[in-house]
Amino acid sequence: MAQLKLLTGEDLELANRVYREIHFELSDADDRTFAQLEEGRPVALTRLQRHADGSIELGGVWVEPSRRGSGLARSVVAQVVALAERDQPVFCLSFAHLSAFYRSVGFADGRPEDAPRSIREKLVFCGEQLRRGRYEHPVDLLVRGAL
Repeated sequence: MAQLKLLTGEDLELANRVYREIHFELSDADDRTFAQLEEGRPVALTRLQRHADGSIELGGVWVEPSRRGSGLARSVVAQVVALAERDQPVFCLSFAHLSAFYRSVGFADGRPEDAPRSIREKLVFCGEQLRRGRYEHPVDLLVRGAL
């Protein structure tokens, strides 16, 4: 299993360059953003975001297109979730067509009424993005770990 690098300071720009290209929310210093690097460039990214209410969300999962299907996303997600779920559940707002992947790495369907407020609000936001045509796929609420 390749080692992930925690991106801090100026290194966050390595992730944000990719996130800008794919129209993802940018990482900031409060996020724990991880990259697998090859020759100084990211081939896989993900992050853990701690919301104001203390909940943790896995997001920003990206794998370079030429590496998709290689098991890299599975490795990256497994490593990062293991860091986070030591003491609380990890939430994931997954595009519906990718939810089977997250279920295969231990996430389960979540119920909005059981999720913290910040996660529920983000789920509503995602629904609005779908209705406005900014998202192509609906979003599922998934959780890993005990609530």
